[in-house]
Amino acid sequence: MRGTRHWIVIGLVALVALGSVAAGCGSSGDDTSSSTTASGGSSGGNDLGLITDGTLTVGSDIPYPPFEQGKPPDYTGFDIDLVDAIANKLGLDTEIVDTSFATIFSDQQAGKFDIVASSTTITPARQKKVTFSDPYFNADQSLMVQKGGDLTTVDGITSDTRIAVQEGTTGQEYAETKTDAQVQAYPAIGTAFNALQAGQVDGVINDFPVSAYALRKYPQLDVIQTIPTGEEYGFPMQKSNTALIDAVNGALGDLIADGTYQDIFKKWFEKDPPKEFQPS
Repeated sequence: MRGTRHWIVIGLVALVALGSVAAGCGSSGDDTSSSTTASGGSSGGNDLGLITDGTLTVGSDIPYPPFEQGKPPDYTGFDIDLVDAIANKLGLDTEIVDTSFATIFSDQQAGKFDIVASSTTITPARQKKVTFSDPYFNADQSLMVQKGGDLTTVDGITSDTRIAVQEGTTGQEYAETKTDAQVQAYPAIGTAFNALQAGQVDGVINDFPVSAYALRKYPQLDVIQTIPTGEEYGFPMQKSNTALIDAVNGALGDLIADGTYQDIFKKWFEKDPPKEFQPS
């Protein structure tokens, strides 16, 4: 669904061994969870065109670890921590609405939430429907296979190769437009990983950090190649809500400047973020 950028596979293995590094996305269920964010600088959101005054309602496809994961009311992950920090800067509470990634943009257009925090890659097609925040994460795709399998590179994918992806993601778009594979789309990335583990497909194309993190659960699988795509994640919002867009971008800039973003990044990835996301 969704996307990491210039990390090599050797670095990936070390990163996964350390601990915390899901596309694309997770399951759906329209579960909601509220988490309180204390202080902040806005007037409770009354001037931000929010669905509920004082609350930032957030659509997210869960699970997609390490970006979104957990059970209500205890959602966590890089995206969740970051959007909570943004809400805190704006003096708002947050309410998380678990929503299928396949419908997340139409659900937002229908007014079900104020903002999406779901590892969402900024693309021209999506920008026709929503306005994204400033980028907050660099993202590439990757190829995951069974250890010892015949498939060793993306170039080895043929018309006989079965590639699993998550429905509605940039991984699906890449597999369908850049390879000759038989593409099998699943509603949740975990289902795609399970299909690969069971030998039902030959590989998975998905966001690099999510696939890397999944190796903790699927040690018999391996991410053998990063696929540089230059993708970036952003937080989608309604095009008409310019006040919220400006406020979110301002808060995100503040979090980068004061080091909060760096702290959240290191919590989940155990390394410093790229320089553009570090305090200047």
